Amino acid sequence: MKPFSRHGKLVRDRIPQIIREDGAEPVTYTAGREEYRSRLRDKLGEEVAEFLESDEDSAPEELADVLEVVRALAADLGVGTSPCVVDTLMPTPVGVGRG
Repeated sequence: MKPFSRHGKLVRDRIPQIIREDGAEPVTYTAGREEYRSRLRDKLGEEVAEFLESDEDSAPEELADVLEVVRALAADLGVGTSPCVVDTLMPTPVGVGRG
């Protein structure tokens, strides 16, 4: 998830390829590390806002988008996203369940 569109937004890895397959030539560049991290943070805010505004039908897809950005941020920061890694990063379990 590193290239940017001409509009300055992050695009998924396959989007330039899909555009080429449709007969157009995308204009992209690869951001430096700091810009990439900053754009990922912006993208996370966008995706969370979309999730919060979504209805029950579209919520799973929007949540998947949030998780994709979280995974990209974790990779960029050099940490994993498996439950055991997340547990070691959290100082105190939060317990966000229903019960």
